[in-house]
Amino acid sequence: IHPDEGIRDIVYERIDRKFERFIKRSISGEDITGRIRLNIHIPPLPSRVEDLRKYSIGRSHIGLAALSTAASFSRCNSNFTRDYGEHIKKSWLVAHKSYGVADQIKAKYNYAKVYIYNGRFAISRPFSDHMEDASSIIFYEYGSKKNMYELYEDRIHSVAYQAQLINAHTPNLQCGSKFFQDKTDRWADWVDTDFYQAISIQTPHFIPDGLLVKPFITLFTTSPDELFAINDSSGFGPFRNQFELALCAAKACQTHGKALVLKLHPYLRFKHKSWKEEWKFQALIDHGAVILFPESNVDAHALMSHSKGVITAGSSMSFDAAFLEIPNIVAGDALSDKIGCSSALKSVADLEKFIAGPTLIEGAKNAAIRYASYMGQFGIAMDSLELTDNEDAKIDGQFVSPSLVATKFLKRCWRRILGG
Repeated sequence: IHPDEGIRDIVYERIDRKFERFIKRSISGEDITGRIRLNIHIPPLPSRVEDLRKYSIGRSHIGLAALSTAASFSRCNSNFTRDYGEHIKKSWLVAHKSYGVADQIKAKYNYAKVYIYNGRFAISRPFSDHMEDASSIIFYEYGSKKNMYELYEDRIHSVAYQAQLINAHTPNLQCGSKFFQDKTDRWADWVDTDFYQAISIQTPHFIPDGLLVKPFITLFTTSPDELFAINDSSGFGPFRNQFELALCAAKACQTHGKALVLKLHPYLRFKHKSWKEEWKFQALIDHGAVILFPESNVDAHALMSHSKGVITAGSSMSFDAAFLEIPNIVAGDALSDKIGCSSALKSVADLEKFIAGPTLIEGAKNAAIRYASYMGQFGIAMDSLELTDNEDAKIDGQFVSPSLVATKFLKRCWRRILGG
């Protein structure tokens, strides 16, 4: 948006040119896409992820942006970029081009505000990083429903900023409680989602009798490749990885007459095999830990209900624990401790103290309800946007991509024919 008259210009990916007839309704200025001529040097891709994470041009975090995108597509968590395949090569290229576009726009135009989607991945982060000292950046992202969007005046994935928004939210008790009830009921209306497929192998209310012999603490892991999409740091509080956290917890549990139950994230069933590299399972077993692998049919919520305490490393189970009033502690820079759902695990001493005598912080359940209420309501409804059952978008009754709709229709017909 130009600073004086508020005129709006636009630049967008050429692949999205089919959206032109819709976008231009709100654009009072020009489409400047065709004026961008890129001439940027792209160096060789670093071989180690550690070096990739550090690579920047000025304030633009090229390497982190490329890694976020590549990890999202490959579901990989390797220390070597070669394991991310073609995804990292393409993301590396896109991230440099994103920076190059921003560099030209800064040199040629004077924009007061820039609106950009997400601002985390290869196509958007280098651009927004480079532009933020010249323009006010407004990020937007999907809201709580498919036709809702939310605007953010800070980094969407900034934990401190998310906490500020949630803490300022006036909770709806019914909405917040329903959020957790739906999770317990397996999100029946989310059958086609990755989440549902991941937990569909769990047998409701099932927990092995052998687990109930002695008191136990449960550690719910997170899927580490997903942290690349939201987090610049790669550690978990005082621990470099989740194995170090688990081993320390197992030793502390042994000391205090408890067992550690390690519940590995069910999404890991669908991930690149590199997630196993950090784990030394025998070392945990030697210290009395019980390991529930991603394929386990144990009900996560039943497991939580029988736990004396819960440890998480960024998993959303910390919010569930708070709602169920189960003591919990979270490692790393996490949202749940900043909104009052979890104790913060900042040191080994914090972990040992929690295992010795798990305590729930005051107001944790109310904080969880506020979080769930926010997650169920945030965003501004786009009344003109309609999503069909087949995820085809319409604006004011017109399909955004008629060719895509036709292709999907033909594929469905072909599947019916093949199916007899």
